[in-house]
Amino acid sequence: MNRLLACILLALCLMPLTGCDTNFAADGPRVPRGGISSMSRWSIAAQQGAFEGLANAIDGSNLTAAKVSGDYVGASFTIDLGRHCMFNMIVLCHGRDENGYTRRVSVEVSNDGKTFQASYSTLGTRAQTYVPLLTPVTARYVRITATESGVMPWVISQVYFQ
Repeated sequence: MNRLLACILLALCLMPLTGCDTNFAADGPRVPRGGISSMSRWSIAAQQGAFEGLANAIDGSNLTAAKVSGDYVGASFTIDLGRHCMFNMIVLCHGRDENGYTRRVSVEVSNDGKTFQASYSTLGTRAQTYVPLLTPVTARYVRITATESGVMPWVISQVYFQ
């Protein structure tokens, strides 16, 4: 019981630390202030794979979507959050096409957009793919890669960070 209480208290103490820091130092992050940066500050680019309408993945609407078809194993895109943010979950929404998910997706993060570090890999799921990160991550750039294709084209109507 004491361990459970300690875990709950630790989680409650870490919750306020998620968000963005506009003053990121080279020696490490300071305590972040505020929430995840506004989507209007984000930019997105594809590394591999021919995404149609890639900007739709970060436009704030679930009615539009980015889509890649064919054999899309290795297809990836990188989101620049506009500043360093701390987060512990990413949600990939598949919009109107609930079966438009990849069977496995991996996440890599970077502070400079050049050197990426693997963070997590998980199975894709219908309607929304949740990527829970076991520990909070501070990064400006997030690369998401399809490592195993699904039976339908990969569709991303929206990407959310928490």
